[in-house]
Amino acid sequence: MQPPSGNLLRRAATQPAQTFSLSAAWSVNVIRPPGRPTPPTESLPVKRITHEIVVEAAPERVWGILADIPSYPEWNRSTRIVLDPKTPDLITYGLTAVRPNGKELPWTLNGRLLIRRSPERLSWRLGLPGFVFLAMSYALTPRGAGTHVLFTAEVSGLVPRIFPKHFPNLLPQPMLGTLQALKRRAETGRPKPISRSSTPKKVSTQKKLRHGGRPPRRR
Repeated sequence: MQPPSGNLLRRAATQPAQTFSLSAAWSVNVIRPPGRPTPPTESLPVKRITHEIVVEAAPERVWGILADIPSYPEWNRSTRIVLDPKTPDLITYGLTAVRPNGKELPWTLNGRLLIRRSPERLSWRLGLPGFVFLAMSYALTPRGAGTHVLFTAEVSGLVPRIFPKHFPNLLPQPMLGTLQALKRRAETGRPKPISRSSTPKKVSTQKKLRHGGRPPRRR
């Protein structure tokens, strides 16, 4: 069995059974009677992934970039978040992972924004508990004149348990790429201090004297 690829799932409906297609030849039936809670073992994270970076910009500026989701395509090529036009807290989250063999693997998950607390935290959840579930967040804390950004993802569900060496390992590189792009975005346009060495020197327009004498008169 090959690891899942393509669109991993659509939002879960309330029917007792639902089929989620992972690829043209890979699908899973999740059968759960109505009202039956998710087993505790399914909700435990299979893997917790964290990346962090220090951005030389105020938390308010970093938060403004992260909270402006429609502008993500302008600076972030590693991950994509698309807001639902009718329900703004519903999102589609996508990324393009790269396997060890160099092959790109794009995939998307539907989810919901949970916390938008300026300028400290932005979090969302994706997928279906018990099948494939991601809880992701940005945590911002002041660090001197800059901002420490912690990007966290907790992966749980059936698919990560079946493919423990594949599915969770698709996330670290896109997450790291997002933080690096965020740093470039937040620090772009900041005025650079002018050093003495970079100050342009005045160029004299006076003609050099010939043999120490006076410059020739104009006729």
